[in-house]
Amino acid sequence: MRARLRIATAVAWLVLASVGAVASTFDEDVTPLFARRDCAVQIAAELEPLREALPPRAVVGFMGARAHDGCDPMMVAQYVFAPAWMMEQDWDGLRAAMRARGELALPRDPALVLVWGEEGRSWLAAHPRYVPIAPPTEHATLVAREP
Repeated sequence: MRARLRIATAVAWLVLASVGAVASTFDEDVTPLFARRDCAVQIAAELEPLREALPPRAVVGFMGARAHDGCDPMMVAQYVFAPAWMMEQDWDGLRAAMRARGELALPRDPALVLVWGEEGRSWLAAHPRYVPIAPPTEHATLVAREP
């Protein structure tokens, strides 16, 4: 009988302690466990209006920082702009490897480029042949090469 009473007391104590811990943090502002998902959702929402300016099939260059609040804007753009293909604008190693394998010829100067952040804006300033084709967002501008 005493053993059962001790077990019941221990279980009751654990339940009360758990309820107290949960109740004490109930009103706290807690950072989400998966905060990276939040930045991906924000980037996707920012890129969604630019999607309308894309043709049905396209190869889109990407110029800008690959890290933004813990997310990769190029990877999020690949998801948002699908079925368009995203490629890093200045990644000559990828072009050489693809050419050597004979799989895909990536253009040196794609007709469309997604410009992201300050790094992308400085690239755009150095390449005046590219003009915006959609209203820019806070971090992104979709540009096209003039013929």
